[in-house]
Amino acid sequence: MYAAHDFETNKSSLRINRPDLSTKEDVLEELKTEWFNMLLFASENTQNSLHAFVHNPDVTNLKNAALSMRKDLGRGKLGQSVYDLRF
Repeated sequence: MYAAHDFETNKSSLRINRPDLSTKEDVLEELKTEWFNMLLFASENTQNSLHAFVHNPDVTNLKNAALSMRKDLGRGKLGQSVYDLRF
């Protein structure tokens, strides 16, 4: 997901691990495919947050999607300080 947010920084890693993903658009198309796969197990909030990220892959939507996935996995709550962190 981070590659959709910052493709240029992750381009070389993608070239090694996923050579089929050669553009940011390819990464976003892959995330759209994963969105449909997630219909099997993800919560409505996770579906909505990933949908928002695919349409606007900014850091806020990335964080919201990742935190929602974490919640779906039952990984427990995080303190407010984590939600407030910015890069």
